[in-house]
Amino acid sequence: MNKRWFDLLNLHQPRLECPQGLDQQGARRFLKTVRIDGGPVAELEGYVDRDWRRFLFTWMLCRSLEGRCLEIGAAPYFTTALLSEFSSLDLTLSNYSPSDETSGEHGVRWVSPNNGSEMHHTMRHDLFNVENDCLPYPDNHFDVVLFCEVLEHLTNDPFRALGEIRRVIKPGGRLILTTPNVACAKNVLKMFKGGNVNDRYSAYGPYGRHNREFTAAEVRLVLAIMEFSVERLFTANVLFRRMSQLIANFAAVLAFTAFSRSRARALGQYILVSAVKGEASEAKRPEWLFRSYADPDQTFELR
Repeated sequence: MNKRWFDLLNLHQPRLECPQGLDQQGARRFLKTVRIDGGPVAELEGYVDRDWRRFLFTWMLCRSLEGRCLEIGAAPYFTTALLSEFSSLDLTLSNYSPSDETSGEHGVRWVSPNNGSEMHHTMRHDLFNVENDCLPYPDNHFDVVLFCEVLEHLTNDPFRALGEIRRVIKPGGRLILTTPNVACAKNVLKMFKGGNVNDRYSAYGPYGRHNREFTAAEVRLVLAIMEFSVERLFTANVLFRRMSQLIANFAAVLAFTAFSRSRARALGQYILVSAVKGEASEAKRPEWLFRSYADPDQTFELR
């Protein structure tokens, strides 16, 4: 799809920026060189074609940050490659494993945008279930934690995962969170036509599907309850395969703008957030998100 039309008809989202020396197509070409040894090449290329703009938006939230950074759910390493080449963050990587293994490694290759040569990297990563396990890191250890495209996969209690993430972030450190937007214009139009916006069942089991997607307002509320101060939150579209989809999306945004400009800005396909860890306190699980708890007013400590 023509870049000019894509940018012109997505006026409510931030301008997509690229690392120094790359334009959008150059950044996309760089991401398409990322390969996991033995990984499915066609599947990885398809992933880049769908989400390359999201990887760049995520990089934009991180590019000026420094210090130790934990990337949760790093595979297939597209954001990792961007941060490795175009940030000063010291990366610690983690992935999900259903087994008892606690660590692993992947061989990952990409073509360096600096000299054009293919570089091989050994990506060592910690393995755990972020929903159930205690993170294997000390308190107040990381300056930045990336929690990208994971929240929607959780099946039971996102507050437990966010509480552990909060524990390992330094005071004043940042959480970078991205997640699909259940209230995006595409879903609004789909429901208007009688469609269903829930994800499909997955052959990979319950973690292979989106179990609970959020709106931008809900993400802001969840982070406030967990004592994170949102410094930047926006929604963004990253892909329309046909011009008709792009035009329909633009028409929906215009319709919402007529009665709520803030709502119109919250219609993008993805929610992207940078939030700062605040003071320790207590929190409780809100009734709008949780049910069937023995004591709905039960509080838990935030560290």
